[in-house]
Amino acid sequence: RLADGSGVVDPRLRGFVASCGRRLDVDAMNDAASLMIGLHDFGSFAIPSPHGTTIRNVIEASWHRCDTGDGCLGGVAGDLMEFTIRADAFAHNMVRSLVGASIIVGSGKRDVAWLSSKLDVPRREGFTGPAEARGLTLERVRYPDDAFLGSRAESVKALRTLDGE
Repeated sequence: RLADGSGVVDPRLRGFVASCGRRLDVDAMNDAASLMIGLHDFGSFAIPSPHGTTIRNVIEASWHRCDTGDGCLGGVAGDLMEFTIRADAFAHNMVRSLVGASIIVGSGKRDVAWLSSKLDVPRREGFTGPAEARGLTLERVRYPDDAFLGSRAESVKALRTLDGE
């Protein structure tokens, strides 16, 4: 969750909401988020694990402004944004880096084409570093049925490729 306006976030929630000093363009951020969906190498946005991969399948990625009573965690209505992302797995720092990149696009420092190029050429550089951890909340982890846990664990450990193999 991210507060991007001049309103005051409930001080009891300061550990659960990141703050940005400027108003962000949520439409541009959603254009960027839509590019994250699908099977991509997120090497520009993640720290690879030894013998692992940064290829992940993002199922959902979207930003929305919170309105009073819509279920968002406190704050000033209209000044609080929430990012939702679901994937088959996440690489180290991937979500925080995608949020950081979204903020860069939303602030107008870079355009959506820049984020697209980072997905096309997965290489870490200074502009794709992680956003602060405050505001990041893991809400749910879903595991497969017990009968499929072993095969799922093996598939997650396997070195992935973008062609699905």
